[in-house]
Amino acid sequence: GEHSVRVAVDIGDARPREKRWSFTVDCSDEPTTPKDATVLNLYFADSPLVVEGFSSETGYVTKVQRAIPRTQRPALRAVEELISGTAKRDGEVGRTLPVGAKIFSVAIQDRVAYVDLHESCQMLHPGGTTGGAITAQSLIMTLTEFPTVDRVQVLVAGQPWCDGHFVWEEPVARPR
Repeated sequence: GEHSVRVAVDIGDARPREKRWSFTVDCSDEPTTPKDATVLNLYFADSPLVVEGFSSETGYVTKVQRAIPRTQRPALRAVEELISGTAKRDGEVGRTLPVGAKIFSVAIQDRVAYVDLHESCQMLHPGGTTGGAITAQSLIMTLTEFPTVDRVQVLVAGQPWCDGHFVWEEPVARPR
């Protein structure tokens, strides 16, 4: 709220001078979004759901909004943000792509987002049925937030993602 403070300043001539300032303190937890920012809807692992072994209508992931500087490649930045991981302000969420993962490209063609990841992503990925499902859900839900994307195809070095549990041979749509 609005606050004011009165300060007496002694400048050495035996007469303290008073000055009054007013200021506002915003104590809300909501981050402010700069006017020249793009707001991304990112989907990270919903930690309580993963621990309990339950899924929601979005699977094991939940939406987190993040403001970034405007960019000509928001889909690429969205995947980069997933790789960057979570922040404390995001709540009880966990990363969905491994630290150190790299991206070759993100391209949108005929309403399909093609994400080509470096081999490091698959090598660093923890794997497992749940781990693969969380990664797939994260990428599908995040990229289908863009109005130009209906389905997502993930590749590793140009080949369909295959982690031993999940083979991503065709583009996948957001669950309905």
